[in-house]
Amino acid sequence: MEGPKLFFNPLVKQLIDSFSFCFDVKITFYSLNLEEWLVGYHSAASDYCTMIQSQLKIRYRCLHQDTSMCQRCNKLKRQFSYRCHGGLTEAVFPIIMDGGLVAFAMIGQFRMTDTLPSDMLNRWKSAGFDEKALKKAFFDRPFFSSERLEKMLYIFSTTLFFLINTQNMAIRKTELVERVLSYVDAHLSEPISIEEVSQALGKSSSTITHTLKNKLDLSFKQLVISQKLMRFDRLIMHDPDLPIMQASRMVGYDDALYFSRLYHSKRFSTPSEFVQMVKQSRQMNELDTPLFVP
Repeated sequence: MEGPKLFFNPLVKQLIDSFSFCFDVKITFYSLNLEEWLVGYHSAASDYCTMIQSQLKIRYRCLHQDTSMCQRCNKLKRQFSYRCHGGLTEAVFPIIMDGGLVAFAMIGQFRMTDTLPSDMLNRWKSAGFDEKALKKAFFDRPFFSSERLEKMLYIFSTTLFFLINTQNMAIRKTELVERVLSYVDAHLSEPISIEEVSQALGKSSSTITHTLKNKLDLSFKQLVISQKLMRFDRLIMHDPDLPIMQASRMVGYDDALYFSRLYHSKRFSTPSEFVQMVKQSRQMNELDTPLFVP
């Protein structure tokens, strides 16, 4: 699969490294064709996966399973966890932007069992390797109860949500698209017409329309709405106590009822529900400020 490229704010790597360190997990962001885009911190001490891949020459099995799980994630369009052939648990998340799948995030490898797979152990012993070394590496991996896994995945999915909606992870755009976005973002509190943008950028309306459709699969009107809603989300994430009516006016909507209907049609939740979600996320993560706000 081919797909767009992602831009990562350098702060994203620091955040992912910190998350990986605290939970002792490895986080990898993959392109749609499984090219590694960003890899978080991972301790090599007693690395069970590296041991079985290198000593038993089964890295191909791991790569095949990664591919299969990403394909399943692409089909389901949702996160899920699974147990790999080595007996460890992993999870895969779809990264969806502008209505389309652009990447995958995988997080692993941790134990949810105290049983080392017998076929892996037998294969290890048959190859003449030390049984104790394999067991130590396996049991050195962190153990996650179902509840702990649920909490970790919630924190990670919420982190992804904030990174995407604060544009700390963003699709690389063509030059003209970037210029259109820059103009729109600078005038979000005002009515914006494609004729106005066309004149400001020195490009015809048809050229802008064609470029947006070709690169983003969006009309100009859809792009403006998307940017306005994204700005509203960032305003609320920055200050959940900001009145919804005030925030909606800051992105050019004076009619609160119209804005609420528009928001619900695009986000499948009301503005007030989004506000409550942000407040609950802050409470769960014990954060006094949002992760990153440009």
